[in-house]
Amino acid sequence: MVKANEILEGIRRQLLEQWPERPVYDGNLPESITEPAFGLTEESVQMLDAGPDCVEISASYGILGLLPLENGRSDRLALGGLRWDLLGLFAEGLVPVGGRALNITKCTSSILEGRVSVELGLTFYDDRREAEASQTMEQVQIRTETE
Repeated sequence: MVKANEILEGIRRQLLEQWPERPVYDGNLPESITEPAFGLTEESVQMLDAGPDCVEISASYGILGLLPLENGRSDRLALGGLRWDLLGLFAEGLVPVGGRALNITKCTSSILEGRVSVELGLTFYDDRREAEASQTMEQVQIRTETE
């Protein structure tokens, strides 16, 4: 069973292979961030029944690319270059996770407020989690009150 942290780690590895000097932050970005850097978030995960022994998982992950400001402004040309570099990084359409490669079914990007935003959508099949054993009552006593 693939865990969400394994997918985040697979995306992080791809970013660090391309840009080993840039930190990759999980979740919310800290107040004192050193740019250039990346932010990585899990946006949504949906599981659907796909048969007796597997589920279909659709997950969405966000990557935020930050570059240093020059004179208090972002360099639009550099942001455009980073956007194309990020799209190129995921152009093969795969994210390696453990011994598998998960298919990227969606990859969109934009530049907003001096930051590059990329959304990756993954859809894959995985083993169904085994049902957790529920607690059973050992003994039940039933009393009937009559007048």
